[in-house]
Amino acid sequence: MPFAIENQQIISRAVDLSQANLSADSVALLSADHAKYFGLEGPAARIWQLLAKPITFQALVQLLLEEYQVDESRCRDEVGRVLAEMRAEGLIKVS
Repeated sequence: MPFAIENQQIISRAVDLSQANLSADSVALLSADHAKYFGLEGPAARIWQLLAKPITFQALVQLLLEEYQVDESRCRDEVGRVLAEMRAEGLIKVS
């Protein structure tokens, strides 16, 4: 379920993660603090790549709209869903 996020809120990666790029569209993450492994593929991996630097929700959506053939409403919903999952696992911070 997407969480409520405003266009100008800034999303950033959590700092306690190690990562390995497995392929162009696949990333493995390891949280030492939580002793968990995460695998991201496809659009979720691309979102992670775009979070290399803190970015607003609006800017993230705009970048993805330029790369994927999807309408803005669906893009916002899907990005919100992915970010909600990442946030629940402690992979990102929203401010």
